[in-house]
Amino acid sequence: MQKLITIAMLVMVALSAQADDRRDPERQNNREHHDYIIERQQAGAVQGPPTDRIIIGRRQIDGYRLPNNGGHIWFEGNSVVGVTR
Repeated sequence: MQKLITIAMLVMVALSAQADDRRDPERQNNREHHDYIIERQQAGAVQGPPTDRIIIGRRQIDGYRLPNNGGHIWFEGNSVVGVTR
């Protein structure tokens, strides 16, 4: 009888316990499908698609050619990470 009660209690604990890692699944979904290129164009930071892309591990760095001096402005996400001439 004690074995049955112990098993029943373990089942109740297992069913009621929930691991909460504090991640919002909706927010993660939006992050996966976030389009930084469109967002940069809407903000007026650049025009057109990136002319160059560098991928280093998980980092994606987009380069846009500057029309006035032939240099590049480099973005990672929505952050400027460099400017070259």
